[in-house]
Amino acid sequence: MTISKRASVVLKVSTVAVMLLVGQMAMADSLLVGGIDGAGSIGAFNPTTGASEGVFATGTYIPSYVSMGQAVTVASNGNILVAATNASNDTTITSYSPNGTQLGVFATLATYVSGLATAPNGTVYTENQNSVEAFNGNTGALLGTIIGSTSYYISGITVAPNGNILVDEYYSLVTYSSSGTVLG
Repeated sequence: MTISKRASVVLKVSTVAVMLLVGQMAMADSLLVGGIDGAGSIGAFNPTTGASEGVFATGTYIPSYVSMGQAVTVASNGNILVAATNASNDTTITSYSPNGTQLGVFATLATYVSGLATAPNGTVYTENQNSVEAFNGNTGALLGTIIGSTSYYISGITVAPNGNILVDEYYSLVTYSSSGTVLG
């Protein structure tokens, strides 16, 4: 199957991430929902009917552990990236194929990651409540801090089609350029 178009929508309610995948294989056109159980598993659902299509990826429940799936994005190569943070606030971002096969670790951070977003140029951004980091979307290599510590709590992130980074800073939407300059 040729990937002609990929659209993603992320909705965060506490540690629930929702993503719509269009044009992918196997879990094609599925709505992925993180945190469907106490273990943080990611379920696949039919976006039209809401019917369950099974578990996309399985989490592990550990008391005082922030479950897998608090952040989900689709990388430019079509793989799904899923963040999981442990009780020490160390995050592992794992890569999965579109059919749910675990491919390995994309990146690790020594901080809590509650948001992931992929830019049109393939850069993957993480949001950790205080700053935004950029990663090479193919290798997972850290490119650096794009948005340093803000005066407000960052509670959401997405990337516009033009590459600008949209950040929810304590109920205010702030637009940054891809280099981190405040645009408004």
